[in-house]
Amino acid sequence: MKFFLLAAAIIAAVCFAQTALAGSPARLHSGSHGPSVTKLEQYLHANQRMDLYGGTFDGDFGPMSNAGLKSWQKLAGYHVTGAISVGSRQWNQLRREATVSRLASYISQTAISAARAEGWAVDASKAPGMVSVLHYDSATRLVVVTLSISAAYGGYKSDDGITHSTTDGVFRIGFKGRYDYMSNEYPGAYMRWAACFNGGQCFHYDGLYASHGCVHIPSMTAAKYIHDLPYNTTVVVHE
Repeated sequence: MKFFLLAAAIIAAVCFAQTALAGSPARLHSGSHGPSVTKLEQYLHANQRMDLYGGTFDGDFGPMSNAGLKSWQKLAGYHVTGAISVGSRQWNQLRREATVSRLASYISQTAISAARAEGWAVDASKAPGMVSVLHYDSATRLVVVTLSISAAYGGYKSDDGITHSTTDGVFRIGFKGRYDYMSNEYPGAYMRWAACFNGGQCFHYDGLYASHGCVHIPSMTAAKYIHDLPYNTTVVVHE
């Protein structure tokens, strides 16, 4: 009888500990990854004191995230640990201080306005060869970049002499093709994780980094991220 009571007590203690752990706030530090790390990167970048993070918002807590957080902790008078708990006093202060909009100069105001009004937008800037996913963060009331990646734009010249270029304009994502989606125009050519915005022109993964009118993304993960944006997300293509 005592054995069963002891076993029951141990099981109860383990369950309580697991419940407490599950309900505890996430503690972010080097090696952490996920949406909370992305927010941390954005908060550091938009900090009113200075730009404390100049990297990509990729959700991976690396050396730049670590250095930025330590710099902020020192400036704010906290013990410099390089770690922070979501929802803590430090976290809430860092969130409140994220009040500065720092967007690259090549991002169009049309895309920024669309993100502010609709929540999401994609800026496709040909001149620097970049694609930026914009999101309106209601917590900071700022439009932030959640993905920034180089891309190859249309300029392919076919055998008939026609140049298939990516069309400038304001469009919306209206069709999506998953990992195994294949081009109708080029049989046998995969357009993996396609997010189409102008008929047959789409964002999609292409490891060869060549373009026939679409916007080719060199990262499978990034292509899927764009693919997973809501239908009707505004896309602005410009020089």
